[in-house]
Amino acid sequence: MVICSGEYADDTVFICSGELKNILLIKRLLILFELSSGLNVNFDKSCLHEIQISNDILSEAANILNCKLSKSVFSYLGMEIGVNHHKPVAWEGLIQKVKNCLATWDDKLISFAGRATLIQSVLSALPIYQLSFYVLSNSIIKALKTI
Repeated sequence: MVICSGEYADDTVFICSGELKNILLIKRLLILFELSSGLNVNFDKSCLHEIQISNDILSEAANILNCKLSKSVFSYLGMEIGVNHHKPVAWEGLIQKVKNCLATWDDKLISFAGRATLIQSVLSALPIYQLSFYVLSNSIIKALKTI
């Protein structure tokens, strides 16, 4: 049983296989959080997203967690969740962000060494969150290097 979580500000994302024992474990974790912190989970703002799970299990999981269902592909912190990240089309948003960032830098005012430093420091931060979830393929690495 593996449950991964990602957190940002007051958002938490749990990722697990679609087995009901995992859903029950998440429910227990949320109850323990409420009891230990004195805070309440706002289930009106909570969503259950499915990725390759049968509708029966999905409906039962939504009832257990007392939350609404949402579409299978969704965006979280600018990252598409639920798409096949082995396909280059899934990385087009990241590649476009890098291109847009580079386009705003004036080549006349920045030396080659300065541009390299900017690319390493500023642009390396863009994909970090996405790379914490997915492995970058060689074709995407090549596309980023050619920008």
